[in-house]
Amino acid sequence: MKIKKKIEVLTYTQALLYCRVSTVGQVTDGSGLESQEQRCREYARNKGYSVERVFVDSYTGGGDFMNRPGMRALLEYVDKNPHTNYVVIFDDLKRFARDTEFHFKLRSAFKARDIRPECLNYNFDDSPEGVFVETIFAAQGKLEKDQNRRQVIQKMTSRLKAGYWPFYAPPGYIQKRDPIHGKILIQDNPKAKIITEALEGFASGRFQEQMDVCKFLVSKNYFAKSSYYNRLTIIKRMLTRSLYAGYIEYPDWKVARRIGHHKSLIPKEIFEKIQNKLKGKISMRYRKDVNVDFPLRGFILCSECERELTSSWCSGRHNKKYPYYRCVWPQCPMKNKSIQRHLPENQLLDILQKSKPKQELLDYIKSRLVIKWEGAERNIKETEKSVSMTVANIKSRIQNLVSMIDSNKSGAVNEAYERQIEELSQQEMLEASRLSKISSGKINFETALELVMSVVDNPYERWQKGDLTHRRLLLNMVFNKKVAYSKNHGFETANLQLPIKVFEQNNRSNVYDVEMATLKPRAQDRLK
Repeated sequence: MKIKKKIEVLTYTQALLYCRVSTVGQVTDGSGLESQEQRCREYARNKGYSVERVFVDSYTGGGDFMNRPGMRALLEYVDKNPHTNYVVIFDDLKRFARDTEFHFKLRSAFKARDIRPECLNYNFDDSPEGVFVETIFAAQGKLEKDQNRRQVIQKMTSRLKAGYWPFYAPPGYIQKRDPIHGKILIQDNPKAKIITEALEGFASGRFQEQMDVCKFLVSKNYFAKSSYYNRLTIIKRMLTRSLYAGYIEYPDWKVARRIGHHKSLIPKEIFEKIQNKLKGKISMRYRKDVNVDFPLRGFILCSECERELTSSWCSGRHNKKYPYYRCVWPQCPMKNKSIQRHLPENQLLDILQKSKPKQELLDYIKSRLVIKWEGAERNIKETEKSVSMTVANIKSRIQNLVSMIDSNKSGAVNEAYERQIEELSQQEMLEASRLSKISSGKINFETALELVMSVVDNPYERWQKGDLTHRRLLLNMVFNKKVAYSKNHGFETANLQLPIKVFEQNNRSNVYDVEMATLKPRAQDRLK
């Protein structure tokens, strides 16, 4: 008895549309996803299909369809509706897959789910001839994709070598079209200023660890919704990104470091300092206990043991906080005897308020500053000349190595020469940056003198208006060294720094007369 095999004929009435573009521009210009969907809907209407849902992708997935969120969502949707036979409509065969291997993997995934693919400009055929033609078309799509990728990489590599960043702008920058440079990075404030402060703070020791940088960025609302581990990754990349120092490089495409056309966020010396710190080549000393609430911490000493007083907030009744300085040295008789914060700080203000110089003393101070300034100017000129000679010497050595490569036929030797050229090029960039900083870092003498004299003339006012950093600098300027403070007697003999010390010694005018007589004529002229 013969058994006839029953063949089930599947009926397809429900359609799913799949639209894909390769770039963000195709999403926004209106000629990508919307036009694809419109054509696919018209095709479904002519075939009598009912469109149930549309799936879109704006990412190629590198050829692998499982890397596309839209395609994954389509397959998951079909799996959730196993009793419905779907037709999936594509605008073009290239939207299906542009990789020969993944093209047939996706076809297998469709076949396992009884999905029938249909394309507006191609008829799928499972016959041997149809599979052969489909293979040719899939291979052609892959060839076009690979050729396009090669062309894009060549153009982007050319831009990199010319000193421009062709990728998405990193945090702190935006890409803007310029009539001379084309697309170029420009600073995106206030984010750029926040990044600059973070990088300079890490280099100077203000932020000792990467976690300190993280806390600073959190306080500035820099992070959106990134996780803890993502934040550490972002900070690590921020600290090592040479782009922020004005460089352009891309080792994956063998583009060595070079000076970019964009404006840097930090000087190149700061970037090198950060890299050395990350590599453990330098250690930064940093006082974590210096706090804006206690500007004298680390500066005032215990009058009994002459060790630094510590500080803290203490809880009183009703959980109210009170600020105190105290000594915590175990053998000190003043151990844990609290000093109210306002006592030493108010006495310090009294000292600063009384420190008002006479006009003749101001003239004397100015004269000494002129002499110091002239010496500094000579040193700057000598340094500038020395750095210029160093740059010229490096360029000469690079030129000699290039000539040796041209005349040498040994590949191994030429590779060694190229490594030397690369190292010398890095040195040249650093020295050129140093030379540029020397030239651009020159400031007007009168402006600098006015700033210094404003501190000398009224240190009390500077303390009142300054932040924690300026107050710490003012303490070092006014006092010769750390001073002892007694809970019962206040500040003891304060080692006042010149000029404050001179202000209180009004009887020694003969010293001033002698010093003024010994000034160089040029210094006296600049004071007039």
